[in-house]
Amino acid sequence: MRFLLSIVVAGLFFSNGYTGVGSPADWKNRIEKWSIRNGLSQNSANRIVMDRQGFLWIATQDGLNRFDGYSFRVYRPDPEDSLSLDDGFIFDMKPDRNGQIWMLTSQGINQFNPVTEKVTRWNWLLNQDSTFVPTHLTFLMPVTGNRVLIGATDRLYEINTQNRTLRVFTHSPQDKSGLPAIRPTAVLVDQSDRIWVATNRGLSLFDPANGQFRLFNGQSSSGTGPVFSGRIYGLLQDSNGKIWVMTSTGLKWFDSTTGLYHTTSVLRKSEDEPTFVEMVEGHDGNLWIGTYGNGVLVYNPITNQVVGHLKGGSTDHFLSSDFINSIFHDQAGMIWIGTDGYGLNKTDSRPTRFYSISKRTHPLGDPVTMAVLRDKNVVWQGSYGGGLARVNLTTGTTDLYRAGSGHFLAPNTDRIMAVAIDSAGWLWVGTDNAGLSVHNLSTGEVIRFRPTDKGPTQFPAFGVYRFYSDRDQRWLVATSDGVYHYNRQERRFSRFGPVPKNQLVVNSLLQASDGSYYYCTDFGLIRFSTPDSNSYIRYLSDSGNPASLSHNTINDIHEDFKGRIWIATSRGLTLFLPQNQTFVRYFDKSGLPSSFIYGVLPDRNGNLWMSTNSGLVRFHPDADKLQSLRFFDEADGILSNEFNQGAFYFHESTQSMYFGGLEGISWFYPLDITDNPNPPRVAITSARILDQPVNLLPYQLSGETLAIDSRDYFFSIEFSALDFVNPSRNNYMYKLEGFDKDWVMLGNRRFVTFTNLDAGSYSLQIRASNADGVWNETGTALLIEIVPPFYKTRWFIGLVVLLIIGLVVSWVRYRAAQLQKRNVELESLVEARTAELKLSQEQLIHTEKMRVVGQLASGIAHDINNVLSIILGSANLLNKKHKDPELNRQLTVIEKASMDGAYIISQLQEFSRQTADDRVAAVEINSLLDDVMDMTQYRMNERRKKESIQISFNRHLVSPSPRIYGNQAELRASFTNLILNAIDAYRTDGTITIRTSQPTDTEVEVRILDDAIGMDEATVRKIFEPFFTTKGVKGSGLGLSQVFGAVSRHRGTIDVKSQPGIGTEFVIRFPAYTQGEEPISAPPPEPIVKKGFKGQILIIEDEADIRNIYHEVLTDLGIEGYYAPTGEEGLTLWNLHRPGISLIISDIGLPGMSGWDFIAEIRKEQTAIPILVVTGWGNEISSRQIEAMKVNKVISKPFTIGQLIKEIQAFIKPETH
Repeated sequence: MRFLLSIVVAGLFFSNGYTGVGSPADWKNRIEKWSIRNGLSQNSANRIVMDRQGFLWIATQDGLNRFDGYSFRVYRPDPEDSLSLDDGFIFDMKPDRNGQIWMLTSQGINQFNPVTEKVTRWNWLLNQDSTFVPTHLTFLMPVTGNRVLIGATDRLYEINTQNRTLRVFTHSPQDKSGLPAIRPTAVLVDQSDRIWVATNRGLSLFDPANGQFRLFNGQSSSGTGPVFSGRIYGLLQDSNGKIWVMTSTGLKWFDSTTGLYHTTSVLRKSEDEPTFVEMVEGHDGNLWIGTYGNGVLVYNPITNQVVGHLKGGSTDHFLSSDFINSIFHDQAGMIWIGTDGYGLNKTDSRPTRFYSISKRTHPLGDPVTMAVLRDKNVVWQGSYGGGLARVNLTTGTTDLYRAGSGHFLAPNTDRIMAVAIDSAGWLWVGTDNAGLSVHNLSTGEVIRFRPTDKGPTQFPAFGVYRFYSDRDQRWLVATSDGVYHYNRQERRFSRFGPVPKNQLVVNSLLQASDGSYYYCTDFGLIRFSTPDSNSYIRYLSDSGNPASLSHNTINDIHEDFKGRIWIATSRGLTLFLPQNQTFVRYFDKSGLPSSFIYGVLPDRNGNLWMSTNSGLVRFHPDADKLQSLRFFDEADGILSNEFNQGAFYFHESTQSMYFGGLEGISWFYPLDITDNPNPPRVAITSARILDQPVNLLPYQLSGETLAIDSRDYFFSIEFSALDFVNPSRNNYMYKLEGFDKDWVMLGNRRFVTFTNLDAGSYSLQIRASNADGVWNETGTALLIEIVPPFYKTRWFIGLVVLLIIGLVVSWVRYRAAQLQKRNVELESLVEARTAELKLSQEQLIHTEKMRVVGQLASGIAHDINNVLSIILGSANLLNKKHKDPELNRQLTVIEKASMDGAYIISQLQEFSRQTADDRVAAVEINSLLDDVMDMTQYRMNERRKKESIQISFNRHLVSPSPRIYGNQAELRASFTNLILNAIDAYRTDGTITIRTSQPTDTEVEVRILDDAIGMDEATVRKIFEPFFTTKGVKGSGLGLSQVFGAVSRHRGTIDVKSQPGIGTEFVIRFPAYTQGEEPISAPPPEPIVKKGFKGQILIIEDEADIRNIYHEVLTDLGIEGYYAPTGEEGLTLWNLHRPGISLIISDIGLPGMSGWDFIAEIRKEQTAIPILVVTGWGNEISSRQIEAMKVNKVISKPFTIGQLIKEIQAFIKPETH
C-alpha cells in the first residue's frame, strides 16, 4: 500500500515545455520562506553553501549572509577595511577543503575566513594577466592541491594559493591537449579527485600536473556515438558515482568509462524554455534541478521520471518564485532554494513520514473531520457539515455522499460524528443531531434510526459519538443519552449498563481486561463491573486532591498491553490505577505541548499517540524522561496542529494511524516514524560584553581563554544548534563550571546572561538537541577568565599597606618638624606672619593629600581589615594553644603589629569620614547653591562646545533663604559633586532643576533633579558605596560616598529616586538653623547590649579563614555554631535552626546579598534576636544605621580573640554545671 501511495504522489507532475512531465501541482511538503523582512540582506539568493561549523551562507546582490536557523548575520563591503569584501554583489560562491569560502563578486575574487571573518582579495594575482577584466569572470571552483579554478568568457584561470601563482588556459585549435573550447562553463571534482571541465564540446578531464585537457566529445574509442553539442550549465556526481550533466537540450548522464552521454526523460524542446541553473541530490535519492522560470524539478534517476515539481505560488506548499538562482542540500536532508528577487526557500527531501487527505488533494465536502475509518484500501471521512467521503488510496479517487442525495450511503445529516464497520460488514454512521444509519456495503440496504421516527426505527438519542464492540461481541453505541446495545436479530436498541441520576453524554467507552466497563463523559469517569449491574462508581476531578482526575470532561480512554488505563481529558493525560483507585496526572506542565487531549492510540512499540490542540504527541510511559515525549506539528508534515474529538483510528492490518482535524486527515505508519539520529553541531553565534559585540568563534574553535575584566560585570552569549529541520524545537542546556553544580535546562531559549561573576576561571559548557530530542552530549565549550580589579590583587594590597605605613611615618615626622619650626617663628612677629602664610599653604597641600589617602583607605579598608582579622585571630589562637615562651613572644609581636595596622587604618578612615575644617556656622542655603551653580557653569559650556549638548539650570529657591548650621566648604563640595554628576549624565539637551524649601520650622529640604539617562534599581542601591562608579576609568567611585558622609555629619539625610530614560532626583534634608545652636557634635552611639541565654550562634562571614577562627573560638567555649559565606545561605541556616539560635554575628560586605539586607530579612520576622556586626567598615557605621537596623553591637575588624569572647559572653551565658 505504501508503494501505491508513492505512485500517487509521483503522479503530481507538471508540464511547461519539458518532455515526460505531467500537470502542475503544489509540492507535498511545506515550504518555508525568508526574505528581507526576515533579516536577509537582499532577496536574490545567488548561491548557498555550508561551512565546516554547520552555518549556512547565502550570497546575494547586497552582501554575504550567515544563517544559524534563527537569524541572519550580514557581511558587507567596508571601504575603510581592506579585509572586507571588495563588493556586495556576489555571483558565485564555493567552500574549499580548508574551511575557506571563495566568492566571485562584480569586482573580482575574495577568499573569506568564516572564523576570523576576514577577507583575502586575489585580484592582484589575476592582474598578472593583462587581459583580465573582473566582469568577464563567470564561475569559480576550489579543487585539489590548494588550487582554485576560475572561469571567464574566453579562458580558464588557476590560482595556486600555496605558492601564490597564476596559470591561464586559453583555447587554441592547434593545441589538442589545451582548453577544448573558448568558454568553460562548469567544473566538477569527482569522488576520485579527478577534475572535469565543461565546455560546449563536452567534458574534459583536466590534469593539473601538466595543465593538459582530455576531451570526451560523446564518441567512443572506436569512433561510434553522436558528437556532443550544446551548452553545459552544471555538473553533479551522485552518491552512486554517476556524473549528471545539465545541458541546453536537457538532462544527461555521462559514462566516464565509455565516454558516452545518455539522455533522460527531462528534455528541453527549444532554447526559449527555462534553463537549468543548479542541481543537487536529495536524501530521497532524487535529483533536485533548479530552473530559471519553471521552479524546481524532482527527478528519479531509477525510474527516469520527474516525480515532483515545485512551482511558485502564494501558499506554503509553493515556492516564492519560479526563477531559481541556486539550490543546496544540507546534511539533514533539507533542500535550500535561492530565487531571483524573492528570497530563500526551504523544503524537506527526506522520504515522506506523514500523508494527508485534505480538500487541497481530494474533493471533500468539508475538511473539518469528526470521524475517520479505514477499511482495506478505503478511508472513510465524516465531516462536520460536509457529509461522508470515501477515499480510495489505490486510485486516489474520492466519492462524496451528502444527506438527502438519495444514495444508499447518504447519511441522515451532513454532521457526522462517528463511523464504524461491524463484524457483519455493515457501515455505521452516527450524526450529531439525527441519530444513526446502517449501510450494507454488499447489498446496498440501509436502515435509518432517527429520534423523530415512530416505531422500530425510533432511536432514543440525537447525538451518536462512538461505536464499540465488547469482548462478548456486543455492539454498543455511545450517545448523548448514555450507551445502548444493538440486537442484530431484533434490530432494536436497549439501554446498556447503569443509568446515572443526571443526563449522561458518553464520548467514548472501554471494556478493560478485567471485564469492567468505563464510560467517558462530560461529568467524570463512570466505572461498573457487569452490564446488568445497577451500581457504579463516578470519579470526579478534585482541585485539592492531586491523585484525582485532572478534569471532568473525558474525551477518550485506552488500556495498554500492561493493563494500564490511560484517560484523555480536556486538561491533560491521566493514568488510572484500578488497584488503589487513584490517578496520576500528566499536565502540560509535565511536558505536553497542549493539555487538551482528544484521542489516544497505541502502537506495537509501547508508545501512546495523542491528538491535541498543538499537534500530535508520541509518549512512551516507560522511557527516560528526555526520551519519552516527541511532538509533531505542521513543520513535520501534518495538516494542522488542531485535531478533533473522536476523529482517530488505528488500522491493525497495516499498522497505520489516522487523525482528523480542521484541515482533513493526517495518517502515517507509527513504526516508520523514527527520530533523526544525528545530534546537531553547537556553535556560539554571538556575544556581547557590556552591550559591545564580540566574535567568540575563534575562542570556541581554538580552545583559547576569553579574558573579561571584572569591571565588565554584564555579558551575554547566544548559541545555536545547527540543525535546520525544525529549529523552533531544538532544545538547549548549559553549565558554567566553576559556578553551576548541575546542568541548567533552557528549553528552546538559546542565550545565557551572566552578571557580577567573581574573579576566577570558568568553563561554559553548552549542549543542544535536534527537533527529535537527540542530544549532542559533547556540545561546545568556552573558557572564560574573570580578571580581578587591581585593588583586590595581593600585590596591590601589600603595596597599599606599605604605602600607608610610609605616609603615616612621614606625616608624624612632618608634624614634629612643623612644631619645632613654629617655636622658632615665634621669635619675631614679622617672621611669624610670614611663616604663618607659608604654613597655611603647606597645610592646604597636606590636607588635600591626606584627603586622597583617606578616600583610598576608606575604599579598601574592608579588605585590609579582613586580612588583619585573619592574622590577629590566628595569632591569638596560637598564643592560647602553645606554651613555648619564644613562640609566645613572637606571636605577641604579630598581635601588636596587627593592632598597629588596624589603628593606622582607622586613623586614615577618619580622613574620609571627617572634614578637615572644623569651623562651622550658620549657612544660607540659597546663596550657597547660587555659588555652586556659578562654579559648575564651566562644565556645561564645555559639553556645549565639544559635544553640542545644551544644558541649563531651572532655579526654584524659596524666599527667604533657609539656613542650616554646618561647614560651608564641605557643603559646597557636596552640592558641586551632585550637580557635576548630573551634567555628565546627559546624552542630549536637558535641564537641571534646583529646588529649596522649608517644609517645617525644624527642617530644610534641597532637591536636585535632572532629566538625563537615569539609573536602574541595582545601580541606585550601590551609588553611595566607595569605589562604585558608572563612568568607567574616568570615575573614582568616591564622590557620592563623600557626599553621603558629609550629609550624615550634618545630621542630614539623602535619598535618591531614578528611572532609566526618565532621570534622577536627589532629596537632601538638614536640621534648620536655630539661634544660638552649638557646632555639630556627633558622639559615637552607645551600643545596645542585651543579656542573652544559652544557645547556638549563626555566623555569616565570606572569608573562609575568619570563619575558621570563629569555629575554633566557639569550639573552645563549648558553643555550637552554624557558618555561612553568603547572606542567602545564612537565611537558609536561620530557617532550619531558628529555635536554637541565640545570637547572630554578621559581616556587612558580603557577595550577593549584603549584610544589611540579611539583617533586614531577619528583623522582618524576629526583632528580639541579638545581632552583632563585625566589619572592616566599623568606623563608618553611623548610630542612625545601628538604630534603624536594630543592631545590638558593632565591632570593627580586626578584633582580638579576647574582645570577641567578651562580646559573645555578653549575649550568651556560659553553661553552669
